[in-house]
Amino acid sequence: MAYTETRRHGNADEDPEAVEDYMAVFAELRGVALPPHASRDLMYKIQQEFSHE
Repeated sequence: MAYTETRRHGNADEDPEAVEDYMAVFAELRGVALPPHASRDLMYKIQQEFSHE
């Protein structure tokens, strides 16, 4: 089962093809995501840039 959520509702999808598709997309996102420490550092840098505007 794959559960997705939007601002207005949530959806539980039990279709095997849909679940496989969601799993593939999630794996791809994990593959391109920054490691936690690098993500934290990037968010801090962006926060500092906004604070100085």
